[in-house]
Amino acid sequence: MSDTKLAAMKGYGEPITKMLEKILSDLVDEFPENLSPQSHWALQELTDYVRRPGKRLRGSLAAYTYDYLKGNSAPSKQALQLGAVLELLQNYLLIIDDVMDQSPLRRGQPTVHVLYKSAYPDATLHEADMVAINVGLLAQHIAGMVLTEIEEKADNIQTVNRIIHRNIATTGLGQIDDLYEQIARKVSTTDIERKHLLKSAYYTFINPLQAGFALAGVSDSKNDIIKYGGPAGTAFQVHDDYLGVFGDDTETGKANLDDIREGKYTFMVQYTLSHAETEDVAKLTRILGNERATAADLLLIRDIFTKIGAVEANRRLEKESVAAAVVAAESSDLWSKDFAGMLVDLVAYSVERIK
Repeated sequence: MSDTKLAAMKGYGEPITKMLEKILSDLVDEFPENLSPQSHWALQELTDYVRRPGKRLRGSLAAYTYDYLKGNSAPSKQALQLGAVLELLQNYLLIIDDVMDQSPLRRGQPTVHVLYKSAYPDATLHEADMVAINVGLLAQHIAGMVLTEIEEKADNIQTVNRIIHRNIATTGLGQIDDLYEQIARKVSTTDIERKHLLKSAYYTFINPLQAGFALAGVSDSKNDIIKYGGPAGTAFQVHDDYLGVFGDDTETGKANLDDIREGKYTFMVQYTLSHAETEDVAKLTRILGNERATAADLLLIRDIFTKIGAVEANRRLEKESVAAAVVAAESSDLWSKDFAGMLVDLVAYSVERIK
């Protein structure tokens, strides 16, 4: 894949980071003067968390889309503010997800609940988890504050506000499905497909695109964004699940054993349960969700996934989903051929990335 068509969109990453830094720096004036040391800790940790190196994929996609529709040749303030809103919401979801999964690392650094326990050794695990959730909520509410400050038509702001909240709420429903789906419960192919759509597609592709269109005042009457974003989200998620087990954790910034110890119910897990012999199913059942799973257990899981054909089936699903997203991008009259080309390269990148 050539990165040429993605270069303009990716170019929004650094300006959005600078916008985020300004927003969080100015934030102190919004709160009462007499904040506790713990409140100052929370605000500083949120700032540090947001600054961590990342793809800025969602914020950049929203910002680029807005400027594309407005005909802006350089990143506008409105676009960067919208990008910052999407990135704050992304970090809100990540912090909550870290607590849900009890992950020790995010982007190669300790997660917020781990940092709190380190800063306050007498804190209980429950306290650390609840503080992290509140840090996540800070990011969510700050995003809402920023959205109201964007200088655009009031109707556009109202529309994008409703769209963003609806899509993030949809993501939350996907997270509930993700928590429920465990190896000891009956999970269907339909359940997996729905989770891919709700948990990943809406906040990774659909929300940024819909937000950019709504802020620019452009309607998607044929739901072309969902037609593209649905399969693009599936491709992104199944590749993410592959990296979670087979990726280089020095690149992904997240321990490979996280998904195993969490008991994450992925397409590869479902495929293995449906195709493996009893002995391998028993091994998978014993390891998946075991908080004490070891590096040796990870190697065994990799071997089972590969031997049974789950890895190859995962690749096929990736390719089928990419193909469906490409058709949706290239057949829509909602955007130009150049914009369609960017969307095609974006979904290709989703399954070629190593982190």
